[in-house]
Amino acid sequence: MKWVILGALTVWISGCSETGRSRPITVPETAVWKGGPDGGVWVEFVSVTSTTINANIFSENGQIWERGLFKKKGSCDIAKSEVEDAIVGFDGNRLLTYKHCSFEINKTAN
Repeated sequence: MKWVILGALTVWISGCSETGRSRPITVPETAVWKGGPDGGVWVEFVSVTSTTINANIFSENGQIWERGLFKKKGSCDIAKSEVEDAIVGFDGNRLLTYKHCSFEINKTAN
């Protein structure tokens, strides 16, 4: 009986991400959760520079929400190596950062 419980617990834990959210099967393993306990998005960073992000944005349920090139708006200073960690969420048009700037989708690049 303890093996059944242990097996069930292992399966349940492996289905959850480091955020406690289950990753939908349509979301790539390379995508990371950006948000909080009340909501957010999965972001797959395709390429990143200090001024642009090429990304695929997935909703909580795994549907593609947005994809394309996001350009930095604002005068914050973010090194290329810090861009992915600086992103804290998505408002439907912009990837938001904790550094008081954002990366806005470039609709003409899609």
